Amino acid sequence: MLQHNCARASAIVHTALEAALEAGAAIACLQEPLSGNGEVSHPGFLFYWPEGPRKHARVVTAVRKDIVNDVVIEARTDLINHPYFIVVDVVERGRRTRVVNCYDNMLGPRYTYTGSSQHTRRALTDVDWDLIFRGRCLILGDFNAHSPVWNGLNEQRKDAEPLERLIKKHDLFINNELDVPTRPWKMGSSRDGIRGEKVPSTSIIDLTISNQALGPLESWVVDKEGPTASDHVVIWASW
Repeated sequence: MLQHNCARASAIVHTALEAALEAGAAIACLQEPLSGNGEVSHPGFLFYWPEGPRKHARVVTAVRKDIVNDVVIEARTDLINHPYFIVVDVVERGRRTRVVNCYDNMLGPRYTYTGSSQHTRRALTDVDWDLIFRGRCLILGDFNAHSPVWNGLNEQRKDAEPLERLIKKHDLFINNELDVPTRPWKMGSSRDGIRGEKVPSTSIIDLTISNQALGPLESWVVDKEGPTASDHVVIWASW
């Protein structure tokens, strides 16, 4: 499986999907795949989107077309109806694994998506996680949150409380390799003295989290070769 924030660039989406195809990955979970009313396509993949206007969508899950004869993929928009989350159940040889592709961020009156609430909140709090965590479950994506719970390199705590509570309540496993940044660069600002250029970062905001029923993943690794132009790394994982 591939996991990647594509920085709303179609070229990065295409590069990530080509990398997934070459590596034989069955699933690619992408965050921020679209810019405005752009489109995403690739001849090797089927795409699962949240319901609603595509312009609001912050996630898409791509499944390789040549596995659908052996693996059943069920889109579960009945569990989450939200542009920042897409759930698919992967059924292989009778065993079901739920994959939740997430883009957590602040929502509210000044943000792109408000849903039925006009109050500022984290997208993560819109989800009924007790309903989601039934059987084997993997939640992954860009959580835009900083905490020493998953980043020993940075003691900063910002926008992390909902995710910290979720991890503690359900006794979840964080599969990330300890202290490996997932956003190792950021765009320089005037404060950095290098406006517009990439500067090193120790940010860990892309997480791959599994529940007790699934357990720790078989493998988790970042692609340090930087196959795309995103400021997030490509993550490879398998169960």
